[in-house]
Amino acid sequence: MRLKIPGSLGETVEALKNLVNDADTVLTSWPALARGNLEHGKTAYLRWVETASLTIGNYLLDDDLLSGLRAHAYWRIYDLTDDDPRPYPVVEHELRLQQRHLNSAIACLENLKPFLEREGSIVMPDTSAFIQGRYFMEFDWASELDIRPLPLRLVVPGLVIEELEKLKSFDRDVKHRARQVLKDLRRLLVSVKPGEAVRLRDNVTIEALIDEDRHQRLANHDGEIIDQAVQ
Repeated sequence: MRLKIPGSLGETVEALKNLVNDADTVLTSWPALARGNLEHGKTAYLRWVETASLTIGNYLLDDDLLSGLRAHAYWRIYDLTDDDPRPYPVVEHELRLQQRHLNSAIACLENLKPFLEREGSIVMPDTSAFIQGRYFMEFDWASELDIRPLPLRLVVPGLVIEELEKLKSFDRDVKHRARQVLKDLRRLLVSVKPGEAVRLRDNVTIEALIDEDRHQRLANHDGEIIDQAVQ
């Protein structure tokens, strides 16, 4: 889930909640509008879809949410005629489905709130940063990288943790290092919920970035880490 406008989390959530409420308004008015005048009911639904498309496009970079608004059911409703015996259940089912999608997006954004509001500069290390050079718990991240403002936030993507797991079967030196890193990461993060940060050293915190359920990784691992950092 990506915000189109940085810093617009609260505004985006409010806009999506309004869409959910507006869908209820369409459903409340539909039976009366549709009785003997199906076109008015269809127009209320189609206007909601148009508004939802504009709202989602303005606030989010989410093609799945957008394309889902005009899937098969949309065209089924678009083609409804007065000969259809029960048009309302078709519209209700579709709008309830869209409300569930929107509520899922709202929940995802609200879960991101602590992450986005946490102070500090984000650094997303790749796997080599844990395997090569000075050990990550001994490395003076803030001073060596000279990044401001402090604190410095080390955000470890799920892909890096998975790569460290695979390295446990490599040659002796790499295997030993990977196992030690994973052991220390687990020890550090076991006391906090996913997405929460823990102090690593002065002015440095560390946290794990868990993939969203709908997240599809890029085939290129370096590209995936960069993409996650941009997100």
